[in-house]
Amino acid sequence: MKIRLTPAVVLAVLLAAPAWAQPQDRLLRGLSEASVNVSHNWTEADARCGIREADVKAIVAKTAGDGGLKVADTPDLAELLVSFVTIETEGECISHARVALRGMATATLLYDPQKEPKGMPVVLREESTLFLSPASQHGARFQDRVRGLVERIAAAVKAENQ
Repeated sequence: MKIRLTPAVVLAVLLAAPAWAQPQDRLLRGLSEASVNVSHNWTEADARCGIREADVKAIVAKTAGDGGLKVADTPDLAELLVSFVTIETEGECISHARVALRGMATATLLYDPQKEPKGMPVVLREESTLFLSPASQHGARFQDRVRGLVERIAAAVKAENQ
C-alpha cells in the first residue's frame, strides 16, 4: 500500500509529537545504570527503510555505555525505553523516534481514598526526533538520530552526577 504524504500531513505529525521534556532538578542524581527496552511493532516499512531490529538495542546499549551510563540486564531502577514509528512511501521514509529514561517512584495518588503509596514508572528525561530521508539513506540516518538522543540523555545523567 502506497501512502502519499503532503506537507499538511507532515506538519500534523510534527504538532502531534510530544514536546521535548525539560530536565528537572536532581531527578537524575545517583542514577548510574539502566536497562534497554525497545517497544516497537516491526513492519515491512522498517525493513524497506533499512531499520533492523538487531541494530536498535545494540546502538542504544553501546551509546549509553560510551556516555557513562552502565547498561543493566534488568530494569530494577531505570530503563531506556526506545519507541518509534516509520512510514515509507514512494521511496521516502519518515520516522519519529523517542528515547525515554524511565525510573521507578513511589507516589500516593490524589484520588486514592486510602492514600496508599504505589510504585510506578516515571519519565525522568525524554528526547525525540522526527525526520524524512530517502529509503536508501534512512537506516543510517535512523541510527545516527537514535545515537544522538541517547547521547543527550547519557550526558544529562553524567552532568547531574558530577
